[in-house]
Amino acid sequence: MVEHILNHEDEAQARLLSQFKGSPRIEGLLSSFVAGQQGLEDVLWALYIERQLDTASGEQLDNLGTIVREERKGRNDVNYRIGLIGKIGRNISKGTVNDLITIFKLLMSAEIAYFEEYFPAECAIYSDTPPIEAIERLTDGNMEAVGTGAWTVVNDATLTKSAALPHGGTQALRIAHNGIDNPGASQNILTVGQWYRITGYVCMQDDLGNIPVIQNGAETIWEGDPFTEWYEFDVIFLATDSSLILGSDFTAANWLEYDDVSVRRVMVELYDDVFEICDSVLGGGIRLIVTGWYEDERMFSFEGDPDGLGFGDLDDPRVGGKFASIMGST
Repeated sequence: MVEHILNHEDEAQARLLSQFKGSPRIEGLLSSFVAGQQGLEDVLWALYIERQLDTASGEQLDNLGTIVREERKGRNDVNYRIGLIGKIGRNISKGTVNDLITIFKLLMSAEIAYFEEYFPAECAIYSDTPPIEAIERLTDGNMEAVGTGAWTVVNDATLTKSAALPHGGTQALRIAHNGIDNPGASQNILTVGQWYRITGYVCMQDDLGNIPVIQNGAETIWEGDPFTEWYEFDVIFLATDSSLILGSDFTAANWLEYDDVSVRRVMVELYDDVFEICDSVLGGGIRLIVTGWYEDERMFSFEGDPDGLGFGDLDDPRVGGKFASIMGST
């Protein structure tokens, strides 16, 4: 694996024999030899990285598109990269199941792909994770910022940073009851109509029955358990409001803590291109009918057409997109 060396001069000094360390003239002479190498290393690294398909952007992607004869056609870098992977896949595919799995995993950046066959000539394929955008939406999700300025008080909650026993780093966000039920902390970071994934950790002051509650506006998207030890939550939801609330069901004096929370958008729009590419890779009259991902023992799927309109309701697939549904896994 190729690595980017960021400190040529320091590494050179560290390799000096012990009898030469601390000698200003020898160290100065060595530095004069290697000081210019860092700039060359940085330039060569940029040339190496910016011309790889998974890291290239802008004009570099356009150049790769010229090589494989795939025009950008107004697509952003993310969608254009999907198109380039698909074009390369179609160019080299022999229409086998292994070809489909390989290309699908590249498209989805997935470690695992689940392939299912349906008689007489149909199939479905799923990844082990949804396509998550790299941009972090939450401010101070690791709770390491000084103070609680990134958070808005909900229901007169008392917000503090606790260093007693954080999950990670040096502190966690503590939310305490202060006379009004259901205290919490919020940020307005969501776009209505977009899908998001929130992950993080939570623990309670006691295990006497109160629970953590995460809300999107007035809608509850997750309810936890009354555990005093840190445990993880992982939720995918469709935003119906711009606000995200980390909260509780407290009705009396109590507190809970959140830590290492992350909110990223799920790029469900990529499935149009992924479906079309994967369907075109198959040979021998085999038709792809479903693609999607597994999440918490549920199967999130886009079915039957690359022009699907997106998810419906989490519990009622009849609501929402014409070609989208959520199916229970087996």
